Amino acid sequence: METNALTDKIHQLIMEHYKNCPKPILPKMRFEQDLDGDSLEFVELVLKIERRLGIELPDKEAGLVETVGQLIALVQTTMSNPNPMDHDSQS
Repeated sequence: METNALTDKIHQLIMEHYKNCPKPILPKMRFEQDLDGDSLEFVELVLKIERRLGIELPDKEAGLVETVGQLIALVQTTMSNPNPMDHDSQS
């Protein structure tokens, strides 16, 4: 998926999820402060993005996301490397 199309899709999902979402959505917007969301709402958004895009975001990295831009960057990184090597299985 192209970067602009991916960004548009994530913006659409954010607007669907956060009913009082201001427009336009900016990369610097913070989920808790600017979108008036809480941590549960953010987890639900991540799950929605994973289902819609057919990816699985790393829990540790997703837990560090605070802004829309950070979320988009994480999704882009995950989509460009969807199956990172499992370091535990290397011998």
